[in-house]
Amino acid sequence: MVRAYNYTRAKKNRVYDVEAICETFSVHKNTVTNWRKSGLCSIDERQPLLFKGSELRLFLKQRQLEQKQKLRLGQFKCFSCKARTWPESRSWNFEEGTSSRFWAHATCPECEKVVQKVISGAQYRQICKALESNITLQLLDEDNKLVPGDVVKDQGSGVVEYSAENERIIFEFQKYTERYNKKTQDVYLADIRAFEEFLHWKPFDKLKTDDATRYRRYLVAEGMDGRSKSSIAHAASHLRKFIVWLTKQEGYRRLNRSIPDYLELSRADLAGAAGTKIRDYPSMDEVELMISSMPANTLAQQRDRAIVAASFVFGTRADATVSLRLKHVDIDKKEVNQDATEVRTKNSKSMRTFWFPLNDRFDQILIDYMQMLLERGIKDNDALFPPIEILNKPTMLVAENRPIIDPLKSTSAISDAFERACECAGLKKFVPHSARHFLKDFGDKMQLTNAQRKAWSTSLGHETMQTTEAHYARMTTDGCRREFENIRNGITFTEEANELLLRLHYHQLVRDTPEFKRAIALDSEFRKKLGLD
Repeated sequence: MVRAYNYTRAKKNRVYDVEAICETFSVHKNTVTNWRKSGLCSIDERQPLLFKGSELRLFLKQRQLEQKQKLRLGQFKCFSCKARTWPESRSWNFEEGTSSRFWAHATCPECEKVVQKVISGAQYRQICKALESNITLQLLDEDNKLVPGDVVKDQGSGVVEYSAENERIIFEFQKYTERYNKKTQDVYLADIRAFEEFLHWKPFDKLKTDDATRYRRYLVAEGMDGRSKSSIAHAASHLRKFIVWLTKQEGYRRLNRSIPDYLELSRADLAGAAGTKIRDYPSMDEVELMISSMPANTLAQQRDRAIVAASFVFGTRADATVSLRLKHVDIDKKEVNQDATEVRTKNSKSMRTFWFPLNDRFDQILIDYMQMLLERGIKDNDALFPPIEILNKPTMLVAENRPIIDPLKSTSAISDAFERACECAGLKKFVPHSARHFLKDFGDKMQLTNAQRKAWSTSLGHETMQTTEAHYARMTTDGCRREFENIRNGITFTEEANELLLRLHYHQLVRDTPEFKRAIALDSEFRKKLGLD
């Protein structure tokens, strides 16, 4: 049987056993046996049989390419067993068709079913000549063979380099790290593979301190070329954890236990690496412009506008936003239940967060959007942001016993929505995660109490306020310079005055009241000091 499988499901840095392959591609173990007969190589013949992810990807991709190739002269496609076959010469017979065309009939050697196809007069004569002279049909068109192009990486000798023992211990490490999120696990494996390649696939049981030293210097040199110090520090940390685990495994306990220490980066190493990038995020005026500029004439436009509004109001990460279901959002309480069993939260952490009080119009956009979903037949268990092609099928949405509409698999819809919002507003491009940096900065400007700041940080999904302060909306050099100029010019206000100005800005004060008049006076004073009046 020849069936197309999505080869990208196999991760190139992973090691698979037969059970894992069956689970990944939803196939029976007999299928894997057939793949081995067709050319899929295991790392060795020991049990359990293990397969490199890169080899599995290559094997399945080549099969796809073979199916896309035209049939060679004398070759048939059997519609019973799906195989490409070369029938035996004694099973051939021909039937004349129209316009110098012939029907060729033969028997599939795989399933013994009848195969047939239309051939031209020239092909008919070539095949007949070959059959009469007993020439093997495969030789008729031997130059028209599959050329995989950029599928195979040239290794010189043509042999893929790897250490079977390394593959087996990496497979064990995969089982050890199953407690991590799959994305985290993949990052660990990528760093281990990079280390292995740097050492030219040296067996891990022969690691020396010199190997760790050379790789640490290599990481630092990469940083000097522009790699972020965060990624360098994480790569070194992942390798240290892997080697610490490795020294506890049978057959590796003789390794020098100080090897991980040689991978530890010094402060000088990190200082020489590329600095942490200051994240760009919009101001409140830009956020209002982004959302108000987005059209809402079609279902796709309404969904995009709601996605952008939700990113700022919910404060959820892109992967969590796109995986929310309607039941996770409580309009009355203005809460979001990020249930990690269904929502793709960071580190699979469940949390209940709250709508950020930015603007009543943003809230209303989300309320109207969810009301529209309910009217079209979307139910509690359905995705909050379903695929557009499903939203455009009203008959299917209201059908009885229809399947649940699952959330989108990727965050591309979030990125596309932000790109359209920035384009409509005429602003530079902001990424979805900039919404979280904006929220941290907005909270700072609100002059919140300590308890309120803690609640604000918690609703961003952070266990401590230090996480919010250390990683979000860091003050730039220009921002620091501007604040010092304000201090020198006497542009400072008490917490009460700041709160009044914010309430004035968001139209929360009643006109002609004492509070309103004081806020107007403060605003006038502020603008005068800045030279805006």
